[in-house]
Amino acid sequence: MHTGKQHISGFTLLEILLVVVIIGIMTVVGTNIINSQSPERAIMETAAKFEAELKYLCDLSVLENRAHGIEWSEYGRHWLTYQSGDWVHKKH
Repeated sequence: MHTGKQHISGFTLLEILLVVVIIGIMTVVGTNIINSQSPERAIMETAAKFEAELKYLCDLSVLENRAHGIEWSEYGRHWLTYQSGDWVHKKH
């Protein structure tokens, strides 16, 4: 018969709480890093959309055999078509 203490292996509550806190801190830091890059990502997405719009207007110019352009104003940007010696707003 063995009357000594039994050795139980496992993690203590303190060790488990410490791991949870470390994972929480890493999650917060990771989220902040991702969110800090969001303005750059938004600029890149806007640039990609603008590039696609320009490519479309270039293809449209070749297809219709006339010049197309973009005009910027305080109300946004507008597509233009060159017709009869003048630039005319184009609906898109």
